[in-house]
Amino acid sequence: MHTRAAYASMILVAQVADQLRHKEPLFDFNDGALLARQFFGRTFETKVGNISFDELGQSLAEIGIGYYDPAEDEFVPFLSYKRLSEASKIEVIGQVRWMDGVWPVPSEPLCGFQGLKCAVDNAFWRTVGGATAGALAVSLSLLFITRRVLREQMIHHLLWWNLDPSLLVGTQLRLRAPSMLQRFGIAARLFAGSRVGINHSGSQFERMAQGGWY
Repeated sequence: MHTRAAYASMILVAQVADQLRHKEPLFDFNDGALLARQFFGRTFETKVGNISFDELGQSLAEIGIGYYDPAEDEFVPFLSYKRLSEASKIEVIGQVRWMDGVWPVPSEPLCGFQGLKCAVDNAFWRTVGGATAGALAVSLSLLFITRRVLREQMIHHLLWWNLDPSLLVGTQLRLRAPSMLQRFGIAARLFAGSRVGINHSGSQFERMAQGGWY
């Protein structure tokens, strides 16, 4: 921007100096006020655009307002501001194509002038998100409990013939193979019983013999 302005200034001075150089009588370049008045009320054509001055020497700049078009990858002007000597004028030179919005744009920014409205909206949506997550967790828990209860009821109906152990009457005998010590104890008791029987039989036979039973 500064390079463009410097180039335009050099072109303006060169054009005025070249015109004054051919004047008769010779122009006095030492008179600065007279030199400055040579720029008033004129429009200069340059390679960077037209530059105009009014009768007071003020620049009549033409300001363009535009937008960036991402589809064409270029800056597109749609408003032009021309400062005239009588009045200022804004000229519409094209229609703006907004990506997400309408024309004219709202007078207030989306988040407000202090940016507080977006913070309130974010807090609201965080609250809604937390409540939704909590409701989803409770729903999943109820679904899990209901599914488990229904499964137990289905198993109970399928096993209707299975008796409840608490309803059984009597003693349940458990048949287990005797251990080595138990087998040894049983053999010892049988052997002792045989000896008692033999001794008892021998004593009885002796009494019968003494009594003359033989």
